[in-house]
Amino acid sequence: MENTTNAKTQYKCNPDAVNVFFASDDKYIPYLEVSLASLFENCDRDTEYDVHILTSGISRGGVREVKRTVGKNIKVIVDDVTEYIEPVKEALGVRLRDYYSESIYFRLFIASMYPELHRAVYLDSDIVLLDDVARLFNTDLEGAVLGAVTDESVISTPVFCDYVTGYIGMKQAEDYFNSGVLVMDLDRFREERVLEKFLYLLREYNFPTVAPDQDYLNFLTAGKVKLLDAGWNKHAIPGRDIDRDRLRLVHFNMFNKPWHYSDVPYEELFWHYAEKTPSLGALLEAREGYTDELRARDMEAGGRLLASAEEIYRSETPLYITASGALARLYADA
Repeated sequence: MENTTNAKTQYKCNPDAVNVFFASDDKYIPYLEVSLASLFENCDRDTEYDVHILTSGISRGGVREVKRTVGKNIKVIVDDVTEYIEPVKEALGVRLRDYYSESIYFRLFIASMYPELHRAVYLDSDIVLLDDVARLFNTDLEGAVLGAVTDESVISTPVFCDYVTGYIGMKQAEDYFNSGVLVMDLDRFREERVLEKFLYLLREYNFPTVAPDQDYLNFLTAGKVKLLDAGWNKHAIPGRDIDRDRLRLVHFNMFNKPWHYSDVPYEELFWHYAEKTPSLGALLEAREGYTDELRARDMEAGGRLLASAEEIYRSETPLYITASGALARLYADA
């Protein structure tokens, strides 16, 4: 198969450091600052951490703001992924909807961008850490391609359960993971040719999906994922608390954003770290300025996600059937 990335840049990094990846642009800098403040407060000061910000556009001012939230043992590296994304930008954008942007795909390129790295942690920027990320980084994956946590938002919603089992092809809904927190065995990721398979399916089929990157990742790594304790990716869902001594990471995914709403579960943890960032004022203003119109828009977007999952599940040929056949034919001819 052709070189699917068409990239030329060799990114510099320290293979001996704890390598952690985020994806961001200037718009998401305030939330990334909170994530990094939590990472720094809970890190081991005697350990080296390389924090990579994958981006297709971020200002120098934004970078300066981010670096103010961490200490000397954390190196912040900004890596422009434009040359990786540009050849497939149009295809990547076909299935994006509502609040998704092309940045959701950046994590899929980490193994190819950093061939000297053997392991990485990827984190969404709407998280707060309550433990040392090095513990997550050093998780024994027992030969799995990825370590991840069951997607709590999916297993709490029957429509999504039907979608991930009937369309994506998971044996049970609990096997479907959330891609916002990943421990990546990059050697296994490359051996399994995950990026190559993803780009082939994207270019040739571009299946209808609810969560584009996450659905593909779940299909392509099915049976090769170590499911981690829920405390490493606890969603801010009302009524689904766990014991605080299990909490390692809180993920304010979907629409439960403490910078938009009050009374979000675990919001006090977000504001604890927000107080340590230059963007505290902007975050408070954002919450005060979040209008009823914007809240109604969130409700509509959530409804569209549910409706889309049901429509795809009921009307489309299951992704796992078409994609499995396509990959079998591809590699049979190779």
